[in-house]
Amino acid sequence: RIARRKADPNAAVIAFPTERASKRFKKLFPGFGTIVCTAYQKVQKVEGVDATVATEPLGMTIMEGDPKGRKVVVVDDVIYSGSTLIQCAKLLREKGATKVSCYVTHGVFTSDSHKSFIGGPFDEVMITDSCPEQAKVIRALGPPFVVMSL
Repeated sequence: RIARRKADPNAAVIAFPTERASKRFKKLFPGFGTIVCTAYQKVQKVEGVDATVATEPLGMTIMEGDPKGRKVVVVDDVIYSGSTLIQCAKLLREKGATKVSCYVTHGVFTSDSHKSFIGGPFDEVMITDSCPEQAKVIRALGPPFVVMSL
C-alpha cells in the first residue's frame, strides 16, 4: 500500500517549506513522495569588514522533489506571518503543482497575517484549534480556511 502512494501519479505529495520542517516531519509520511523547499538570500562579502550584506531579497527554491502535475500538501508546525509558506506555495504553483494545500498545527497568525492567505496560492489552509481565539476568527472566515478540532 505504501509503495502505491509513491507510484500513483494522482496521489498527493507532501512538501515542507524549510529544511527544518523536513527534518522534523518527513519521517511521519513514509511512502509519500516529498518536496523540500528552502529559503535563500544572496549575500556579498564587504571588503575590509568582517560581515556580509544581503544583495537580493529572500527567495525560495526547491531542494528535492518535483511538483509538476501533482497535488501538494505543505506541512509545518506553526504559522506566524505565513510568508515562508506563501513563498513555498507560489513556487510550487510556478513549478506546475495542480493543487496546493497546507496543514499547520498551530495557526497563530500574528498581526492579522491570515489576510495574506485569502486569495493567495493555497486552495485550502488547514489548521487546528490549538490557538482557540485565532481558530474562532479563522473558522468564521470560511474558505480557504478549514479548522479542525483537537
